[in-house]
Amino acid sequence: MKTNNSNRYTASQHDVKNYDTVRIREEFLIDNLMSYNTINPAYSHYDRFITISAVAKTSPLKLEIIDAFKPIFFR
Repeated sequence: MKTNNSNRYTASQHDVKNYDTVRIREEFLIDNLMSYNTINPAYSHYDRFITISAVAKTSPLKLEIIDAFKPIFFR
């Protein structure tokens, strides 16, 4: 089992006006969400939500708390 976590940081509304398609994809697209035997969480600073995908193909996947996403007072 593999876990890939990523962070998505907010961008200024003034900056986003100048982004081209490539930059928009880099900033906002959560790529490769559906990978076999992998848990892919992505934390977004926009609304402080976490998107997680888990696709078990050959063995069960265990969802565990990811230290990087825990609030500091729970670590």
